[in-house]
This record gives sequence, C-alpha cells and structure tokens, in this order.
Amino acid sequence: MKIVTFCFLLLFITPIYAQRAAVVLAEESCRCIEKTAKISVEDIEQLTNSCIEEAIDIHLELLQKEYASEQTETEAEELGEKIGLEIGEILIKECQAMKDLLIGEEEVVPPVEMEEEQNTALALEGAQQTEGILIDLRGGELAYLIITDDYGDQVSFLWLTPFEGDHYFNYGINGHKGHLIRVYWKPIELYNPIAKRYRKAKGILGVEMLD
Repeated sequence: MKIVTFCFLLLFITPIYAQRAAVVLAEESCRCIEKTAKISVEDIEQLTNSCIEEAIDIHLELLQKEYASEQTETEAEELGEKIGLEIGEILIKECQAMKDLLIGEEEVVPPVEMEEEQNTALALEGAQQTEGILIDLRGGELAYLIITDDYGDQVSFLWLTPFEGDHYFNYGINGHKGHLIRVYWKPIELYNPIAKRYRKAKGILGVEMLD
C-alpha cells in the first residue's frame, strides 16, 4: 500500500482537483467493497479503510501526474481531511454495496459478551426515551442528533460519549435519515462561559432503530 506516499502527494493536489480525486478513489473503493461478502457493522470501517488504501495504490500514479501544484503541509492536511470526508459521502450516496452493508436487513452482528450486555442494560435503566423521525446530524466539535417527535417539534440530543447504537452513524445518517428511532437519554447541564450560566441538554445513552 502507498498510503504514506499519498499523504505526501496531498502536498501537490490543489483544492480545485480535490473533488475529482475523491470521486476517483470512491469509485475504486466501491468496486473493492462489492467484492466483499457480508460482514458485521463493526467491520465496515476496517473494510472501508482497506479498500480506500487499495484505491490509492491503484490510482496513485495517475493522481500524482494530474494534480501537481505545490502547497503547504497544513493545507495538504486540511485537503486530505476534506478528500476523506468526500470519499465517505460519495460511498454512502452512490455505492450500493456500502448502502447494503449499512442498512441491510440481515445485518450480521457479532455476539456480545455478557458483561457488555449487563453494562448496557445498567446504562439504559431508568433512561428517558423519545421516539421520532431522524432528520439530521449537526454540530462541529459537539454533535447533535435531531429528530422530529410526534408533535412535529424538532428535538436535539447531544452526542458526548460512545453509546449503544452509535455504529449506525459512523458514516453519517444518510442511510437512516427519515427512519423512526428511539433515543434513550438523560438530562445534563452544560456551562456557557459567555452567558455565565448552565443550559439544559439531552445526553444520548442509546439509540434503537424502529423501522
């Protein structure tokens, strides 16, 4: 694999060609994913990374030839993150094999250890619940899941820590947008140093897909 060489190549890819690079790598990654037998949700990230590295290996020479324009290391790092996000978005939107893995009806999930099951049950015990249609995942450093409840109101839930069901959203929410979910949450308070007061929020403890 030539992942290190590709990182160096990013020093010479200009933003104007970044989208094209993302498309090329996403299309090749999708072909790699199509060759893979059904796997568990937990293995999707490893498979995706492996296929992207394979795509880089295949197209590195072409990318190196087409996208030559020197830039700083910081600019290259930012561009690399941008290309990575675009590859993920393209795979979710355009790659049917990826969609099948994310929302397949016969999703294979490895057995959960008894201790982990008990910890999850304890975490959700006494949690408040809200059901609604998933409409968005917003935020910068702090992420919020947004749903529309039975009354038509938008309700936001703060994603602070790993929770049961967070694997559904490892690659965004496009595969589940518009679906009915149940959110397990607890009330929390966040301090706002500008307003010099706390504000209430709903911290996510778990998410369950209902359709």
